[in-house]
Amino acid sequence: HGRGFWVLDDITILEELTPEASASDLHLASPRRARQLSSFNRGRSSLGHSRFAASNPPDGAIISLWVGPDAWVSGSEEGERPTLEIEILDDSGEVLRRLAPPGGFDRPGIHRLVWDMRYPPALLPSPDGDLGTGPWGPWVLPGDYHVRLRLGDQEQTKGFRIEGDPAVDISPSDRAAWHDTLVQLHGMIGVSHAVTTTVSQLQVQVAQIREILATRSEPDAALGARLDDLEVKLQAIFEEMEGADTGGGATQPGAPPLARQIRQLYSAIGASTALPTADQTRLTERSRELLSAQVDSVNRLLDVDLAQLEEQLDQVGIPWTPGRRIAPVRWGP
Repeated sequence: HGRGFWVLDDITILEELTPEASASDLHLASPRRARQLSSFNRGRSSLGHSRFAASNPPDGAIISLWVGPDAWVSGSEEGERPTLEIEILDDSGEVLRRLAPPGGFDRPGIHRLVWDMRYPPALLPSPDGDLGTGPWGPWVLPGDYHVRLRLGDQEQTKGFRIEGDPAVDISPSDRAAWHDTLVQLHGMIGVSHAVTTTVSQLQVQVAQIREILATRSEPDAALGARLDDLEVKLQAIFEEMEGADTGGGATQPGAPPLARQIRQLYSAIGASTALPTADQTRLTERSRELLSAQVDSVNRLLDVDLAQLEEQLDQVGIPWTPGRRIAPVRWGP
């Protein structure tokens, strides 16, 4: 095409980049209002080249900033290179999210990043040190928010507003109930992961202890019985959380395992900006009760059963295994 024009989604940083701002080390542009738009397929994907449209703006709150050429020198203390910190705060000043700086932010010039208007994803750390993440966090409620920028001893804060999708008709009270339910379920995803991971680690520890017992010339009936009891308790918790099914859930009778049910509820309720149904509310509350019971069971195993097992292992001279306290070094014969 011989003719065309540029479509810019946000030129605030250009409008605010006065000679004074461009001469400064750091300038945070005032974010524009952001909207939480619910996406859906409008059926226009088969029109080919017959329809021309610019890309939509990023789905979130656009944060633009200017970094001057001397920012890293001016903001440093005692020769240390300062770090760029970007935080999202609610209207009361509570930090809701810490954002990673945009790529190439250490170069002078204009930079931007986008906050998806959500809480942080659930952290799902693994025993091997991998800091995994779960599903993305729920949307925050519409309202007033702030972005705070820090670079060394320099700090700037700007406010902005988030609005809900104007095409979604929902009362503030229903939206708050929807939001609170999702926040609760999102937290439960992290807790359920902690329960399952802890149980799996304990099962490995018990298996290692059994391997050591098998090398001894004389079996220890009392210790074997304690391990049997511990294995039964661990397996009961694991099956409550993950189920006994190994066929991907297709053959699982009745209600899904607790961890899967929590994720399904989070996905289903989050898919529609509406008041959760009576069944969804009931299942969320029931899931919370069941998860609390499993947390109590795991903590009881850690505080009581494992402590008693470790004491018994030390008494009969079982060598150290991962997860146990280390016996003090003995001196002399």
